[in-house]
Amino acid sequence: MKVEMKMFARINKYFYDSWIQTAGEGWTKKQVAISYTFSVVFALAVVFYSQFAGLGWSWIQKLATGLIAWDLSGGVLGYNHKAIKLRQVKEKNNLHYFHHNLQHIHPLMLMFFTNELILFILTVYWFLTFMLYVELLEVSVQTGQRKIGRPGEIAALILEVVVALFLIIISYYAKGIDSDYRIYGILLYGSLVVMTYVLLKVPVAFQRTTSIMMVVIMLVLGMYTFVPRGFEWLIPVYYLKLLTGFTAKE
Repeated sequence: MKVEMKMFARINKYFYDSWIQTAGEGWTKKQVAISYTFSVVFALAVVFYSQFAGLGWSWIQKLATGLIAWDLSGGVLGYNHKAIKLRQVKEKNNLHYFHHNLQHIHPLMLMFFTNELILFILTVYWFLTFMLYVELLEVSVQTGQRKIGRPGEIAALILEVVVALFLIIISYYAKGIDSDYRIYGILLYGSLVVMTYVLLKVPVAFQRTTSIMMVVIMLVLGMYTFVPRGFEWLIPVYYLKLLTGFTAKE
């Protein structure tokens, strides 16, 4: 019994510390528990909807979608909290905004939604890089510093740019790729890159307002462009996490 309790305490501490590394200090354990619960419930709801709506998704498609929904919905809560803003004020440069946002290749993963083999490979790749990102590129709870310095951040940025360009290129040659999914993926990811750059050029006092305008623009565009069934939630959650939440320092 004691061994089980110690193991549970270690797991609980790991998840709590991981959240703090990602979202900044200033969270209570109850707030973290609620946030994790919300992200899991949201992910399950997305997967169950695909089943009940008869979308015909395979287990690979459900797995990929569930992980994407889990990550993004948790990030909406994690990055729209004062803790992350207090951390952002201490940042010496904008480098981490770019490599962090570029690491979120979720729309590019969706380009391969109809090619299950590549989708599975990308899901494994994304999950591994997600875990490595938390461990190496986020601020350590113990030291208050990132384990990898500026050279490591530059390397991460270069890697993400290469990966993104590679995925876009092979999407034109891989079999079974739906052109609507390709356009959708490139539009969302490309917009994130451009809007991240623009947002960081805006005075801090107006960044949050600007980010909200950007989210509204993408929502409206989503109303008049192809949105894959089962992913109607992606645009608001994706941009609320990465623009309004993470990038806007205000």
